[in-house]
Amino acid sequence: MGLYKTAPPLSGRMGALWCLSGIAQSAVVEFGCMGHMAYGRTFLHRMGSFGGKLYSTHIGETDIAMGDTSRLTCAVEWVSETQGIKTIFLLPSSVPEVIGIDLKALAQELSPQFPDTRLIPLTAGGFDVCGHKGVELTLLELCKTFPKEMPLSEQPSFNIIGSCADMFRFHADAAEIARLASGALGMEHLCTMTSGTSISKLETMGAAHLNFVIRREGEAAAKYLKERFGTPYLMARPYGIQGTLDWLEAAASLWGRPVDKAFIRQEKENAMEQIAPIQAVLGRFL
Repeated sequence: MGLYKTAPPLSGRMGALWCLSGIAQSAVVEFGCMGHMAYGRTFLHRMGSFGGKLYSTHIGETDIAMGDTSRLTCAVEWVSETQGIKTIFLLPSSVPEVIGIDLKALAQELSPQFPDTRLIPLTAGGFDVCGHKGVELTLLELCKTFPKEMPLSEQPSFNIIGSCADMFRFHADAAEIARLASGALGMEHLCTMTSGTSISKLETMGAAHLNFVIRREGEAAAKYLKERFGTPYLMARPYGIQGTLDWLEAAASLWGRPVDKAFIRQEKENAMEQIAPIQAVLGRFL
């Protein structure tokens, strides 16, 4: 109990990493201590989030006392020129945030030195931002930065917003949501933000006809996409047989087209067949 009471709360930095670690064609450069990213990368990889490259600048006493940021410049140069990554997220740890390092200003200063590299500063590293707020701010920043102006896709399509590494079985859940939406609504899956995605997929989010928001931290991002592209969104998750049917009906109503009754009937029959043996067992105790 003592360990539970004194454990530090999840930070906004960790919330940002939950989102960014699943994005291929990108890298995260943290201006912070070596151990932060070394342990964080191992932890995230074991959770199944390994799309993006994760690096740390390391930080020493001189950097802290004098506000030296040359390590960050060197790290960005190394990642851009030797790793061939042209989208780099700049993430502060708690120490640079506390001493007042302005990461946005640094990104603006570094941009002319790396004209072919997109530098995106994030500011969720301080103690004043909790983990879930870090997820919300990062998802919103991704939606403001990457989706391009483009017409709606020819085939009806959708995005999934909010599938991140902190969620249990996030890859499997996102895949099942995509399968159900494709089968029942005949829609094409464009992007899952942010598990198993990439920069090129994030750029196509504006072409979707519907967004599925599966966590409340993703609502701000969905509202922004609705304002910018007019994309309606459904904020709900499918749980259980009846809950999944209700979720599909809500999506169909929002989209303005009926669900595929044959697909629904077959899925329901399959589900009932799978749970029938355990129902017989549990029925004895009712």
